Amino acid sequence: MIRTIKELRAVSDEELIKEHDKKAENTSIGIQYYIDELDRRSRDRSQKASYNLSSSTQRLARRTYWQSWISVGASITALVISIISLRN
Repeated sequence: MIRTIKELRAVSDEELIKEHDKKAENTSIGIQYYIDELDRRSRDRSQKASYNLSSSTQRLARRTYWQSWISVGASITALVISIISLRN
């Protein structure tokens, strides 16, 4: 029996895996089955690499932000010291 899309989306991952494994016992497959699995794995690796890259970019942006504020503070300090030195 084929499920409706609404029913299919409501089923848990575990239940889908269980149904797949049960039907796989009596099903013969073609090469496309393996190609689809390799494509899925490739997408998973790409997604993980993309997530890692975005996390690294976010950390770099935070460091750059704080380093900018440190530079601003150092510049203001140098300016104040220069003004004080000129007055003396």
